[in-house]
Amino acid sequence: MAKKTPSEAKDTELLSIIRGASTSTEEPKKVEPTTLSSQDTSPSANQQGRKTSIYLNPDDLKLLRELTLWLAGQGRRVNDTLIIRAALRSVQTGSAFLEAYDTAAKSDRRYKRI
Repeated sequence: MAKKTPSEAKDTELLSIIRGASTSTEEPKKVEPTTLSSQDTSPSANQQGRKTSIYLNPDDLKLLRELTLWLAGQGRRVNDTLIIRAALRSVQTGSAFLEAYDTAAKSDRRYKRI
């Protein structure tokens, strides 16, 4: 019988595993299931987000895409939710925010009571 090459030996081992036969005499290692500790203090473990929908007009979407491209250029993997959350965390109250709010309110097309 000719000696098997390493790739042939690996092929034979994989085929026997697929067929349900064991190639080794070792017992399979037992893996204990892991559970989340009740003492996990990470923010994601203690806080549950809330689904919401936000209407964005074409100008808002353009700004969102510009921020997406800029962050992608910084090597970050981004999504719209993270961009909005980052923007909320970086904004400061003041006259610039009030002006931006007034501009956004003018473009809001929802029904408003006078």
